[in-house]
Amino acid sequence: MIHFFKYGLIGGLLLAGAACDAPTGGSAATGVQVGIGQISFIESSQLKIRSNIQLDQKARADFESFKAAQNAHGAFYVGSNGSGSAGHLNAATGADAQKTAKVLCEHFAKRTCVLYATVEPGPNDDPNALPRLYKKEIQPAVRGNQVVSKLAVAVSPIGSFGYAWNFDTRSNAQEAAIESCKKAVARGSAKNDETLRAVLQNAGLHECRIHIYY
Repeated sequence: MIHFFKYGLIGGLLLAGAACDAPTGGSAATGVQVGIGQISFIESSQLKIRSNIQLDQKARADFESFKAAQNAHGAFYVGSNGSGSAGHLNAATGADAQKTAKVLCEHFAKRTCVLYATVEPGPNDDPNALPRLYKKEIQPAVRGNQVVSKLAVAVSPIGSFGYAWNFDTRSNAQEAAIESCKKAVARGSAKNDETLRAVLQNAGLHECRIHIYY
């Protein structure tokens, strides 16, 4: 059975959602600047099959769970022989979803993995929209942010994120969002064993970056 966590790994299938913490200080990075009214969330998703490889029974069951939970951005990888798999959902970008799912698949399957399917924003969604799972956390901040204040959202490939709003400068908002993201990553990674934490960290999946800012 596949269990669902905010950030968790069961049976080689990663169903990573968002996790956040209250903002504090940190190091800043650059992202994509948007207007406060341009921060949008994915309202629909579309599944695209990317390979005709034949899945074994376990990989097929994992893929059915992946489909049932689909939300952009997502990716599902399978071992080159159709055995062993990993999926990642609710990443900030398609590239993050694919990178994470591939690393996990190859860690669990112990072989080269290929992209089997992606979950992408719907045709009416902004390509830069955030996963729907972010909406509950971030939308109140977007609504509450003062027009003259600065807001930033930081993300990691693994799926954890942080945000900060009502800051007087862009750099302060970005620093706070990065630190918030780092705390969320640390909280999520504590649920994994030491070997897996090292694999994720060495692949850069725990690194936080600014995704959008206002």
